[in-house]
Amino acid sequence: TKDTMSVILLEVLKDPSLAAYIEQASETEINILAEELLRFASPLQYTVRVAHEDVEINGRHFAKGTRLFLSLASANRDPEVFDDPDKIVPNRKYNPHLSFGSGIHSCLGARVARNEIRSWLKPVTKQLQHYRLVENEIPNWQRTIFMRGLKSLKIERK
Repeated sequence: TKDTMSVILLEVLKDPSLAAYIEQASETEINILAEELLRFASPLQYTVRVAHEDVEINGRHFAKGTRLFLSLASANRDPEVFDDPDKIVPNRKYNPHLSFGSGIHSCLGARVARNEIRSWLKPVTKQLQHYRLVENEIPNWQRTIFMRGLKSLKIERK
């Protein structure tokens, strides 16, 4: 959750209209926005699956035992599934994101992460109104392959 929250902090600081939306949002709107932020931030970038039998995908053969690296982040930005996939759409109604995996591979902590983000959005946004990104500073991203999050972000008091 901390990785997702770090990306959310950055996005709220970059977009005052997102902060304004959060401040006035109802509980239902916050729930919808939380799912959108999870889709957009995709904390788990990749996952690995092993083919348990020979399989063909889009005309390409994968032998039993092949390790497949699947990009959940890319799936969450698929333009065939999501309108404006590279944009945070606060009231996105159809949102079949894969941020927590799917089926038997669903994240056991998904419910906890959702609740943390939902309860955290309004209070943190209220505090962020006193801060801004330091001009011309680039966010320092973690150097990991599977998880996406900020290592540090320079902000300053307004």
